Amino acid sequence: TVNNAEEEIQFWKMKAESLVEKIDFRSRRDVLKKYGPGPHYVRITVSLSTSPDVSESLLLKMAPLDIMSHTIQIFMNLIEEKMYVGGTFLLARDHILVAGPFDAFDPENNQRLEEKMVEEGYFPDGTLLFHQYTPEYPHTRYTVGFSSTGGPLFYINIKDNVEAHGPNEGDVEGDPVFAAVVEGFDVIQKILALPQNEDESFETRVQIVDTYVVEIDSK
Repeated sequence: TVNNAEEEIQFWKMKAESLVEKIDFRSRRDVLKKYGPGPHYVRITVSLSTSPDVSESLLLKMAPLDIMSHTIQIFMNLIEEKMYVGGTFLLARDHILVAGPFDAFDPENNQRLEEKMVEEGYFPDGTLLFHQYTPEYPHTRYTVGFSSTGGPLFYINIKDNVEAHGPNEGDVEGDPVFAAVVEGFDVIQKILALPQNEDESFETRVQIVDTYVVEIDSK
């Protein structure tokens, strides 16, 4: 009957909500055990083909742990496990700069990166077990979000994208946004100034050469 169907839907909805709460709780617990209460920072070091002997970096400050526990844990794991090392900044559009564990310039490296992501369970179905979004931490300029698939691709908002990537009628949740760039704005501008192909990909490689979680005292 209709009533039985509605009751079953409600039952599974409650089960799903309970599962999400448990995952988020355990993610928060794991981050606290591993890195302390925060604030938490990660550094991404890059090498531009225009100056391959010079490494430059971005420093990201993670969102408050209480509002984005699962997403923060996954991204910090990706950083610490060096899943992005060897990857590249792929393309720039008028509103975002996109990076990930992919290399369009070296097929063998790209295959190695993909195999590693598959082996660790981060690809091809996304890194997140569920999407998180909160209006407390919207897509403002220089914040960092996962793609709509939930990673591993991530992007830096190079302008305010609250409406473009936040909740809307077609995508109630909005893209997960979990960090903000706090150092390296000049590096972003150097990347954005690089020549691009017609598909908005970069003509030359911008490689991620290292990633690591930064201790608060040494950030």
